[in-house]
Amino acid sequence: MVPRDDPWCLREVVLAWLAARLVVGAALAMTKFIADNARGDQGARLQTTDLLGWDAGWYRTIAEVGYSGAGDESRRFFPLLPMLVRALSHLPGAGGHVGIVLLLLVNLCALGFALLLVRLARIEGLGSDATFRLIWFTALAPPAFVLVMGYAEALAGLLAVAVFLGARSGRWELAAVAGLLGGLCRPLGVLLAIPIAVEAARGLPWPGLRRLGPPPRRRAASAGGSCYAGWWP
Repeated sequence: MVPRDDPWCLREVVLAWLAARLVVGAALAMTKFIADNARGDQGARLQTTDLLGWDAGWYRTIAEVGYSGAGDESRRFFPLLPMLVRALSHLPGAGGHVGIVLLLLVNLCALGFALLLVRLARIEGLGSDATFRLIWFTALAPPAFVLVMGYAEALAGLLAVAVFLGARSGRWELAAVAGLLGGLCRPLGVLLAIPIAVEAARGLPWPGLRRLGPPPRRRAASAGGSCYAGWWP
């Protein structure tokens, strides 16, 4: 149960966020222990990865040396996350620690993702029990390990929820900026244009669009906001 008077449910979100990192850390430690004590048929040791394995390794390499230095295969990874990591790596004390910067950034994004989800749930009228389940499912559902590793999903999720939050509250500038950045983060970011178009259409005075339902509850979508969303890149 989460308190109704706390619009962000900060305590519950932080607890779930910490629990997810403990679970993933324990899983990695167990995997490494098993791999270190296992041997193949010819005595070969099993190889494991850490929080910077797989896609995270690509993002780190792109942030360090750029796409040209990372090779042609790196071009399938969208640029927003490595660009942010590269920029933050120039801060005092961060030089030479690109991997740490990447992990710190994505884990902070994961925290922001959960907080914005709670805020969106409040706007949409979800009760305390549903919000409680939302917080813990977001943190501990089996695919949620990607929110702990150096992947782009945490940043993409943060931006996607910001799009919905902006659209449902009538703040089209937030929806537009978050949607543009989402398109620079993951290939599926372009699909964020669809809910934006639906929400914008609710505010148009066309009889055929009434079946979409009323405009966002906090503020009716203005004609200007609808036109603004119509210029979605």
